[in-house]
Amino acid sequence: MKWHEQLISHFAEIFFPLLPALISGGLILGFRNVIGDLPMSNGQTLAQMYPSLQTIYDFLWLIGEAIFFYLPVGICWSAVKKMGGTPILGIVLGVTLVSPQLMNAYLLGQQLPEVWDFGMFSIAKVGYQAQVIPALLAGLALGVIETRLKRIVPDYLYLVVVPVCSLILAVFLAHALIGPFGRMIGDGVAFAVRHLMTGSFAPIGAALFGFLYAPLVITGVHQTTLAIDLQMIQSMGGTQCGH
Repeated sequence: MKWHEQLISHFAEIFFPLLPALISGGLILGFRNVIGDLPMSNGQTLAQMYPSLQTIYDFLWLIGEAIFFYLPVGICWSAVKKMGGTPILGIVLGVTLVSPQLMNAYLLGQQLPEVWDFGMFSIAKVGYQAQVIPALLAGLALGVIETRLKRIVPDYLYLVVVPVCSLILAVFLAHALIGPFGRMIGDGVAFAVRHLMTGSFAPIGAALFGFLYAPLVITGVHQTTLAIDLQMIQSMGGTQCGH
């Protein structure tokens, strides 16, 4: 297998464990939209017509929010596990990306975030809720850092040195460099795919996607498009890539 094929395969393997949650979240939010967002009679939704359904509508958001809003937690967990790191450290890293201490990513551009002032430089306290690329890169970075430290730190110091140093360094890099860079990449990919699949480029983009999708399914790496879908949903509120 060529290097780029291995890269795509590893990328798909990171997202495959997340499929049960993503499928469940999609179905739950779809049902939620039917009962609470679609007008059924006289402009009223089912939740407005039947108050008991409003309770179900509100309750289902608990699950939907947990799956998509906190998606970086799952991505970091899977990426670190794939890299041979400690999965619980990946979970902790993911939580630091969506911590309540951080400004909601959806408010970026609407208000100025607070910062951590380190003297010579500062880091914006901005979250990465529902962000795919930043979480993926951060998880991979933690996996690399931890596996490298394992090789040089003596076994008797492992529990004291490796988890602490790996986590601190990974979280710092995630918020100082990887996160902002990953956000730009994610938004750029979403913008490019959207323009390729809509407007004057739509026939070409749709034909290209249809031509490539079958081979991707055969090889099993079609799950890589999940990252693009999820990033487009976060950045633009929807996706033109159907499955």
